[in-house]
Amino acid sequence: MLFLFLVHSGADPQQAATDTNSHPRVFAASALFPVAGFAVLLLGVFPAEQSLLWWTVFLTGAGVNFGIGLSLGILTVMLADVVDYGEFKLGSRNESILFSTQTFVVKLAGALSGFITGAGLSLIGFVANQVQSPGTVAGLRVIMGGIPMAFSIVYLLVFWKFYRLGAAFLRKIRETLAQRKA
Repeated sequence: MLFLFLVHSGADPQQAATDTNSHPRVFAASALFPVAGFAVLLLGVFPAEQSLLWWTVFLTGAGVNFGIGLSLGILTVMLADVVDYGEFKLGSRNESILFSTQTFVVKLAGALSGFITGAGLSLIGFVANQVQSPGTVAGLRVIMGGIPMAFSIVYLLVFWKFYRLGAAFLRKIRETLAQRKA
């Protein structure tokens, strides 16, 4: 329900998919769903009754992964807007460069996240297949919840600060490109 409200209240889903006004809302949701899930992990908000634990873990994982899925989708849509902007500014379409660079950055981020996770586990004293100390458990909460939550917040703040391809500007870009091709 929250997602539908954020994307496009009361509108046709087909229109919402192509409406550039919805991009910032979807992007915000893609950052805020993981923040909520990571907050649960960081703060250790788990029910006292063990039979309800799996619901908490499920809902936390669902929120985080739903946000990540939104992020992957909306970034691809917004990258197409950047291709149009590049053509508007430079006079030529360079989608192959933009999309291949995005693929490289995603792969690099995956490699770096694996390295940082391994370094973090070493730093907090994690030993596999052993009972962990309270300090290690606290460190795991920070690695699994705090650090990703902080990056999700930074991700959203950077977007709000630097992304300038609003609906009106994109409309102007597309009109100008259509005139150039006519």
